[in-house]
Amino acid sequence: MQVQVFYNCHSTGNSVPSSNPVMIDKEKAVRVVQEILREPGDFIGFVDSSGMIIEFNYDESGEVWVEIPYPDEKRSYGKLISKNDLESFIEKLPKDFTKKCIPGAEIREW
Repeated sequence: MQVQVFYNCHSTGNSVPSSNPVMIDKEKAVRVVQEILREPGDFIGFVDSSGMIIEFNYDESGEVWVEIPYPDEKRSYGKLISKNDLESFIEKLPKDFTKKCIPGAEIREW
């Protein structure tokens, strides 16, 4: 399966804008996430075929905030996960992203 990704890695200067995501294999996505999320503020997002986004942001706590934004609702559904759990989390992502992709997610109003 392939996914579209966009990201920004402050420490390396590598970035792909959300306005022009690139297509990569889901298997490669795990490696790319590990390479991009190096320091607080780094992020990577995946876009599914319907345009839904799931984002991973390296948090100041050393964990990763994963969320699905719902702009029409002016909120996101997300939670913190450990960097060690990223690989299994990404491998389990379904083809289409919904808030159910993040068990135990909390709501963050905008």
